[in-house]
Formats: sequence, structure tokens, C-alpha cells
Amino acid sequence: MPTVLLVEDNRVQAALLRTGLEAQGFSVDVAGDGVEALALARRRPAAILSDILMPNMDGFRLCWELGRDPDLRDIPVVLRTAAHGRELDRHFAQSLGAVGLVDKGMDIDALGALLREEARLGLVRQPEVDPRLAEATFVRDHAVRLLDLSAWEAAVLENERGSFAGAYQDALKAMVGALDERDTGAGMHSQRVAAYASAVAEHLIARTGQGPMTGLVPAALLCDLGNIRVSESVLRKRGSLAPTELEEVHRHPEFTQEILSEIGALREAAEVVLAHHERWDGSGYPKGLTGEDIPLAARIIAVADAIDAITSDRPYRDAETFERASVELRRCSGSQFDPNLVDVATGIEPEEWISIRERAEQGTAWSMLTPGYL
Repeated sequence: MPTVLLVEDNRVQAALLRTGLEAQGFSVDVAGDGVEALALARRRPAAILSDILMPNMDGFRLCWELGRDPDLRDIPVVLRTAAHGRELDRHFAQSLGAVGLVDKGMDIDALGALLREEARLGLVRQPEVDPRLAEATFVRDHAVRLLDLSAWEAAVLENERGSFAGAYQDALKAMVGALDERDTGAGMHSQRVAAYASAVAEHLIARTGQGPMTGLVPAALLCDLGNIRVSESVLRKRGSLAPTELEEVHRHPEFTQEILSEIGALREAAEVVLAHHERWDGSGYPKGLTGEDIPLAARIIAVADAIDAITSDRPYRDAETFERASVELRRCSGSQFDPNLVDVATGIEPEEWISIRERAEQGTAWSMLTPGYL
């Protein structure tokens, strides 16, 4: 029996597909994400059938990683999506070596026939990974295609908001996972910043009665996405940065905006992330904005980012307490930070900050992607 490696994070979908393929004579191994699939691919399945939107490692990246491995690149990969008819996605999938991009609603018999044929052809076919697809190109295009596909797939699957939010969260998780792969020592930094920003916003709303801020949590989660275009040697450098290296780092808000502005659902967040390193006194970057000219959501993220930087371990120092973070925020009130937001943040008790951090590190920060914050 030919063996198919099925990569699907939805257990119900995985069970249905496995039953249907086994009924057609396949032996089926199941992986819950791309990371697990890479390990199981060492067993040399006849073909791989993979979802695209998954946590930890998505289907596009799985294809790319398989293509980089001489021992695995000849295994045929068929990707599944609810938005399969879009030429940009099909071209990108082909450039990664995928032999097919099919509809999630494809009849199981037709899907089985396709897999059987691709497995047969895989014995003689030369892999078609685009040799021009360098790592920098993949990283740049992958971010855009993954987020754009998620929005389209959500619209195709269901117009109802709850379903959109689920697919939207999957895409954000995939992007944050990509950031974690290049983490510089502050593991789960993005999730914590999003949780801290949400807490500051909620306390601000409770004080002022101001309405919810759209785009805040996605912007907080993805504010450092542009670092994927910054050299890893620069990100991981322990000493002082040279002027050219510092300039490269200072461009990451612009890189992030460029990526997110191509995604309709994230254009509001794109304007926020561009400003999250501006300072209240105008000494920040990239535009040197001052005071209330800086978007409120960006000012909140700046405070949240500083709290996490102070209270997290770094290669060059140990984590400080939340009490110490409050002292530092007050010291920089009116220069780096909005004084009103400093008052809000320092009014939150250390015990509450600890609870927020624990929830964020357990993954519950994703539940904050509620209609009021999307």
C-alpha cells in the first residue's frame, strides 16, 4: 500500500481524510503541523497531503524546508486550501516545489486518484523547486502570501465573523511562529507584548470610557515582523551595533508596514506598527513624530514592549521585576512614553502583571482577538 503523510492540525478533518484515504487502499501517517511532518517525512511516504494554515510551521514553509533537503525534496507535496483558485498562491506553491494546490472540498475519490498518480510520477519526476527562490525571497513573499491567503480562505469558508476570526488567528499564529524561529532570547515576546498592550488598553478604557482600539492586538503581535528582513547576524549581535547595522534595525517598522499594508485586513495595523518606535518627545523613528501625533495604539505598544524588555531575560542581563519596570516607565514619562499611559500602566499591580504574563505564555493571548480588537 502506498503511504500518504497527511498534515492537518484540525483533528476532525484529519480523521475524516484518513478514513477516506484508507478506504482507497492508502496507508496514512498523520502529522499535526509542519514540524512534525518534517520528522515523519524521513519515513519516505509516497506523497504528502498538507493543509497550509497551521500553527508552528505552515504548509508553504513545509514545502520550502522539504525542498532544501536533498533526501526529501523528491517527495510529491499536494497542498490544500479553501482559496485554491488564486493564481498568486498557485504560482508561489509551485515555486516551492508543490505538485498541486487543491480545494479543501475536493471529492475524496478524486483526491485519492490524484495522490496515487502523483506518487507514481514521483518515482521518476525531478523536483521542481525554483532554484532562484533564495531565503530572503522566501521570507519576504511567504509572509505576504500566508496572511493574504488566510483572509481569502476565511471569506470563502464563512462570512460569519467567528469563522473569520479563527482563520485570522491561525495566520497570526503562523507569523508569530516564524518570528519565534529567529528569536534573540526573548521567547514568546510577541504574545507577551500583545497581552500587556491589551491590559493597558483595557485599563485606559475603564478610566476614560474610550471605545475599543481596532488593530491593537494584531499590531502588537506583528510589530517586529519586519525583523525577518534584518540580518540574523545583526539581530543576534551581543555587542554594540555599527551605524550601518543600527540603521538596518531601525528600518524594521518600515519593513513590517510594507508587509502588512499588502493585506487588506491588516492595513490599519500596518500604520500602527510603523509608529511603535516613535517617542513622545520626537526622538524616535522612523518619522520623529511627537505627542498625540503618534497613534494611540502605537503609544500603548511602546509601553508594553518596554515592560516586556525590562522583565524578560536577555543574553546580557537577567530579568527585572515589574516594580522595577514601573520605576523605569516613570523615569521615561514625558520623554519616551505618553505620561497618561505611564500612569495607567504603573497603576496596575505587579501581581496582575504576573498573571497576565502567565496567561500569555500559556497561549491564551490569542483569545484576545475578539471583535473589539480585531
